Amino acid sequence: MKQNTFSIIFLIRKTRLTKRGEAPIQMRITANGRFIELNTQRKIEPANWNQKKERATGKTPAHQEINRYLEWLRTRAYEIQKELFDQNGYAEPVLIKEYLQGKHNTCKMFFEVFEEHNEQMSLLIGKEYNEITLRRYRLCLRYFKEMLFEETKVEGNPLNY
Repeated sequence: MKQNTFSIIFLIRKTRLTKRGEAPIQMRITANGRFIELNTQRKIEPANWNQKKERATGKTPAHQEINRYLEWLRTRAYEIQKELFDQNGYAEPVLIKEYLQGKHNTCKMFFEVFEEHNEQMSLLIGKEYNEITLRRYRLCLRYFKEMLFEETKVEGNPLNY
């Protein structure tokens, strides 16, 4: 999927005013016509918001803090978009949102961890481990794979998993 467009805008939701008369500031991330919105956890009075500049007006410390935070969010979103684009060739708005909110973490599956352990162990043969110990771990991994494929009744060679 080729990435043609990418934009980030900030807007306020006047329809969701709080009791104090403040509107939440939303961030909209758009890529190739697909968009997602997320709450920035910041609020502002609608009279103090400039939609053209997507910034808070005024010189108060609260407004300056909001502007700094929004700029940080924009910069961070562009960094994430660049990283994802470099890795995958595209950047979905949902993924960018997950990264921004800290919800996206890469989990390793059991077999991956086991194989990494065996690789590290192979580097330590003669120092901390014997060859027979590594063979036993590799055999254990093989048995786990065979057992998984037998239990799940998946076709194919379990050792290629």
